[in-house]
Amino acid sequence: MERVVNTPAKLLFISAVLLASCGPKTSTPVRIAVQTPSTNNYATHFASWLGFYKEEGLDVTISQIAGASKVLEALVAGSADVGGGVYEQTIQMAAEGKSIVAFLSLTKSPNFAIVAKPGGAVTSIAAMKGHSVGVSSLGSPSQFYLNELLSKAGLSPNDVSTTGIGMGATAAVALEKGQVDAAVLFGSAVTALEARIPNLLILADTRTPEGVRAAFGADEYPGSSLLATKEWLATHADE
Repeated sequence: MERVVNTPAKLLFISAVLLASCGPKTSTPVRIAVQTPSTNNYATHFASWLGFYKEEGLDVTISQIAGASKVLEALVAGSADVGGGVYEQTIQMAAEGKSIVAFLSLTKSPNFAIVAKPGGAVTSIAAMKGHSVGVSSLGSPSQFYLNELLSKAGLSPNDVSTTGIGMGATAAVALEKGQVDAAVLFGSAVTALEARIPNLLILADTRTPEGVRAAFGADEYPGSSLLATKEWLATHADE
C-alpha cells in the first residue's frame, strides 16, 4: 500500500482550502407573500421559525397580505417572488393570460368547511338561496369552493349574497355575531368555533378524506400550494 506523505506545503494548502470553505456563505434572498398564519400556510412559517430556509442558504422574507387575490397581485407585480395560495389560482391566472405555476403542493385537501349557526334558516347548501355567505375575500379560493358546491346543489353564485369576512378569528366572529348566515372557514378556525358552538352545523367539510370525496368526488384534491411566475422559476431553479 502506498503511503501518503503530507508535506508542510501540502498541509498549508489544505488548511487554506478548509478555512475558505468555513467563511460566511452568501444567502440568496427570496420574498414570500402569504395570508395571515393558518393551518393552510403553517408550513411556510414553520420552515422560517425552525431555520430550514437558512440551512438551504436562503434569506427568506415573509410578508403577510390580506386576501388571496392580493397575493397574486404581488406575484404579478414582482413585489413577491413566491406566494402562498391554492392550485385553482393557477387556472384563474391562465384564463387571464398570466403564467403562474404551482410548484409545490402542501396539502391533500382545501381544508375548509362551510358552516352555519344552529337554529338558523341555512341548514344545507341548497338552503343558502337568498342568504348571506361569508368568504375570506371576494374572488378568493374560498369563493371558488363555495360556487362549486352551490352549482352541485342546483344554485348559482347569484342566488346568495357573498361577503368578505377575512380568515381565522375575524371570520368566526362574523358568523357568531350574525353578520352572515353561513361562512367558509379554514382549518383551525373551524375547530375553534366548534369549541364555542358545540352543535355548529357543518354543511360541507373537506378536512377529512370522506369530506373531500363528498364535496369533489375525489380522494385527494390539491389545496394549499406555493406559487411563482414561470419566469422567476426558470431563473431560480436552485432556490
